[in-house]
Amino acid sequence: MEVQNIIGKNNSKIYYIPSINQIFLLKEKKKNGIMYLKCFFKACKSSGKIIDNKFHEMKNEHNHLQNEVDEELSYCDFLKDIKENNKIQNAKSAFDNAFVKYGDKILDKCITYPSLRSTINRHRSKNISRSPKSVEDLKNLLINEDVIHNHCMYNNEIFINWIKPSSEKSGFNFVCFSPSYVDKIGRENVKAFADATYKISHSMFEQFFTIHFQVSDYAFACLFVFMERRTVDSYKDVFNYLKENGFSFNTIMLDFEQAIKSAIRLVFPSCKILGCQFHYSQCLLRQMQKLKLDIDYGLIRKMSSLALLPLDLIRLTYNQLKEKYKNRNNKLFFDYYEHQWIKKIKPENFCVFEEDDMTNNKCEAFHSYLKNKASNDINLTPNTNFFKVLFVETFYDYKYENQVKVSSLLYNESDIELEEDEESDQTYVEIESIGSCFVCKEVSKIVGMFPSCHHFILCHNCTNELLNRNQTQCVYCRSENNTIITPLN
Repeated sequence: MEVQNIIGKNNSKIYYIPSINQIFLLKEKKKNGIMYLKCFFKACKSSGKIIDNKFHEMKNEHNHLQNEVDEELSYCDFLKDIKENNKIQNAKSAFDNAFVKYGDKILDKCITYPSLRSTINRHRSKNISRSPKSVEDLKNLLINEDVIHNHCMYNNEIFINWIKPSSEKSGFNFVCFSPSYVDKIGRENVKAFADATYKISHSMFEQFFTIHFQVSDYAFACLFVFMERRTVDSYKDVFNYLKENGFSFNTIMLDFEQAIKSAIRLVFPSCKILGCQFHYSQCLLRQMQKLKLDIDYGLIRKMSSLALLPLDLIRLTYNQLKEKYKNRNNKLFFDYYEHQWIKKIKPENFCVFEEDDMTNNKCEAFHSYLKNKASNDINLTPNTNFFKVLFVETFYDYKYENQVKVSSLLYNESDIELEEDEESDQTYVEIESIGSCFVCKEVSKIVGMFPSCHHFILCHNCTNELLNRNQTQCVYCRSENNTIITPLN
């Protein structure tokens, strides 16, 4: 007799025998492979055994109704459906969708979502990808085809590449970017802003480094780099890789880390390096705190303002301030400033006089946004869930706020407007431009409908197809939206 192992309940220890339409529970498994079974229903004394995948009924007749078996089979299918959908939907949506299919067959069980919530969440936690324990584990994870497909790292949407260390002093780095998005903005002679953060970087990496490209007055996060070390050689590997892939910078704004400045001068000698005025001011305040001096905010503000002066006036004004605030308490602070900023870093490297941008706070804002997004969704570590948050949710959500602006800048379109229908609950942004549809990847005229999750950028064909399905679920994050996609007239 044929034996079917029912998946979806009690760790797959339930067996269904189609020929007699009965369910058995595994009682004991011998070393010789023989499995002894008992009827799934406690009040029934029927039993059997499985030898070489064939069922042999032993003794006692079944004393339960046949519809109880059918109901239990439907319940097992119900649980199996939840487990399959739970990988791509939230727990409540997976339960609701399964209940629509099997609810009328399991009414007698009085199943509710609260009664199964812990079971569903426990199964979900087992399927969440774990953080790799080493750089090599992460490298193996990122070449997995399922990971690449499920997290949009395919079809030129997201590109990830490892940078081999050129020396013992440079550790592993990997670069992530969206080629189609970067190409629209441009790779050559870019004005960029770069900064690193340590709060959202996994312990196997020392920092998470981002580079923003400027379009007109707006900056957009384009390049992401996980770095194992912060040495000159490590930064040099990163910028050499960017140079080999057609990137070049005419101006880049950084903090005052010496290693990255040295690497840029070696790889892009003609690139103008600007020091961030925010980091400059921050260094002055922290040094005064480190020296345990009474903080004179008036002095700090005036010293911070030196970066805003013309280059030829910085030293002169500094000497005047030094004379004005000359006392025993400030001597240590002025000694530090003269050694660190006048002699070592030099005024020409922190002067931002007549510069359009004086800080790289655009990068700081992105890191803050990314940290807040991660704290609300998952622990931001470089595993498969990290890429879902960074590229599918955070990357596109962060672009959404300036989507209309960047579209007009890139395509010079004037018909981009925000519309709100007062007679319905639909609120969306309409964007018409030439680009790549997020679903079919076809380059055509884009009709973008942004529901509450902001993840829809679709062509006419995909919009019509989803409309015919009455689809309100986002194709990326699987969240439910009140807005049904409608094509433009």
